[in-house]
Amino acid sequence: MALVSLFNPRFYLPTHHDEIRDIFTDLGLEPLFLTMRDETNIKPISLLYRGAVCFNVHSGKLFHSDH
Repeated sequence: MALVSLFNPRFYLPTHHDEIRDIFTDLGLEPLFLTMRDETNIKPISLLYRGAVCFNVHSGKLFHSDH
């Protein structure tokens, strides 16, 4: 949360690194997302592994891939 508080983004989209996919089976981001929901106005964006999303930064509308 320290970096989130420092940069104060409107959206938070976590990334992953495929080259270390077998090391971390779960990054455990949900507690961070809950804290963001409860303590900030930041909207976290959670995707399925290798999922695609497009979002409008002005309106906040998300468009998820169906594939």
